[in-house]
Amino acid sequence: MKIILFLFALLLSFGVMSQNKTQKEINFLKNQKDSLELTLEAVKQLINKQKDSFNRIISDMKNKKTDNTHKKKTSVDFSCDYTLIGSNKLASTNFGGTNHNSSNENTDDWLEENGYERCMNETEWIDMISSEKPAYYVLEEPLYCVGYFFNSFALKKLQENPPNGWRVANFNDFTDLFNHVSNLKLKTTSPFQLLVSNYSLSINSEAINKLTWTNQTINDIYNLSLFPVSYFSGFVSLLTFNKSINIFSRLDEETNKIYYTELSPNNKLLPTERRFGSEAYDYGFLVRLIKN
Repeated sequence: MKIILFLFALLLSFGVMSQNKTQKEINFLKNQKDSLELTLEAVKQLINKQKDSFNRIISDMKNKKTDNTHKKKTSVDFSCDYTLIGSNKLASTNFGGTNHNSSNENTDDWLEENGYERCMNETEWIDMISSEKPAYYVLEEPLYCVGYFFNSFALKKLQENPPNGWRVANFNDFTDLFNHVSNLKLKTTSPFQLLVSNYSLSINSEAINKLTWTNQTINDIYNLSLFPVSYFSGFVSLLTFNKSINIFSRLDEETNKIYYTELSPNNKLLPTERRFGSEAYDYGFLVRLIKN
């Protein structure tokens, strides 16, 4: 009887070990599959970017006139690097932002030509709000790369008259991005972890400390420079807290509300739209453009 019980226990133990081994193999295969999917998606992004570069060169060559030596430039032709995700061409940085792959040099010229006031300190910012002028706040290093913060008068103007060929990306656009990435059906990585970014240039350790998502594994295969930065309430020290990024979505003058899109680790599958009342008319918000 003891021998039978012993053999039964041995068989049961062997079965558990086999089950654990099988589960480990399944998990390993899932991780390998996700890794392959990520690699394929990254390759797609690289191919799309090369196609866009070639198309731009061809377009420029076609539009170039044979004699433009004495041509007088009358307006700024706005251009901006973008990332193709599904059918959406989202700007690679926030409006005015930079990263190691793009610089968007003509942004300042376009803003100046179109009557936006540049603020370099908090006193100038307050003056622009009280005078009801469209303005944007420029951060000093190391946070300069995140982009400009636009006051309510500038947001209204951008919403109605964005750069030619572009518009302000709203909550629905970001939801579309999340849904596209969700279609990859990865088991080990969320859409949030694929879309947002950590600051990775080792030459600026202060920026790395401020612009890194805490306790998150970030893949950043789209290079969108979506760092954890809040809206600007007048105090630079309150901008970074490593918890979410808030980007302007729309301004509703009838209800006197400012809506913004929030990307957060708490909402890994879809973004969240939040709103402010009239108190936010003194705040500054990041803006992301998207191709029409």
